[in-house]
Amino acid sequence: MKPIFEYLDYRKYLHDFYEEKKRKNPHFSYQVWAHAAGFRSKSLFPELISGKKNIGDDAVDTIGRSMGLEGKAFACFESLVAFNQAKTHEQKTRSWAKLAEFNSRSSVRLLLRDQHDFYKQWYHHTIRELIVMHDIGNNWERLALLVVPAISPRQAKASVALLLRLGLIAKKGKKYELTDTVVSSGDEVRSIAVTDFHLQNLDIAKKAILDCLSGERDISCVAAALSEHGFDAVKEEVRRFREKLVCIVEKDTKQNRVYHVNIQLYPTSERKKGEQLS
Repeated sequence: MKPIFEYLDYRKYLHDFYEEKKRKNPHFSYQVWAHAAGFRSKSLFPELISGKKNIGDDAVDTIGRSMGLEGKAFACFESLVAFNQAKTHEQKTRSWAKLAEFNSRSSVRLLLRDQHDFYKQWYHHTIRELIVMHDIGNNWERLALLVVPAISPRQAKASVALLLRLGLIAKKGKKYELTDTVVSSGDEVRSIAVTDFHLQNLDIAKKAILDCLSGERDISCVAAALSEHGFDAVKEEVRRFREKLVCIVEKDTKQNRVYHVNIQLYPTSERKKGEQLS
């Protein structure tokens, strides 16, 4: 099985550990494992692997040691548990930062870090469009000034380097062009950075209300009372609009500016008493 440093889900590691032990010793079972680790319940490990249970703080050490983990490997297991079981965005972000330190030079970790960094900063998407739209060359000062709100030349240069590493742009001679590459990392990693991305976009939208001329933006709000059925219908309509928006972008051949289109749908009240989700 793979080293623990290559995992992003401790439940998958538990599963692979069990399968490996079972392959080498047909008599090995969840009950044998549980008793050897000092637990009475033979269903403990199946429930952990399936996600029905979490590992308690007092059991992390026992379970880690039952798999022969120690030193750096055990520290990685602790970080995996904290990462997968984090309840808040802040906790998950801190756990990922620790987890990313293990085996940081491996190709898997480097790729995940680049993917995380791509989603984490809002301006990478803008840079990707600008670098193709304008004949920038290596003029990072000019590229940085084209971004609104402005970023530093150092950030612009690093952004282009990241986009090249991920294959999201390609350099042809002195010019850049878009590729069809799609960034796809593990859901756990992506969810952290995407949350940061949306939070940053909301901050930029607030700034645009004050700084952009009304003719250069479109910001509106519809407050509506909805049933669960109505809510689902609105979500579907938003999905269709996004698809239509992508089609408009693909057919537009005279782009001269980069825009972010944010769409939010969220509750601003509690449900009526007695109402339950269907």
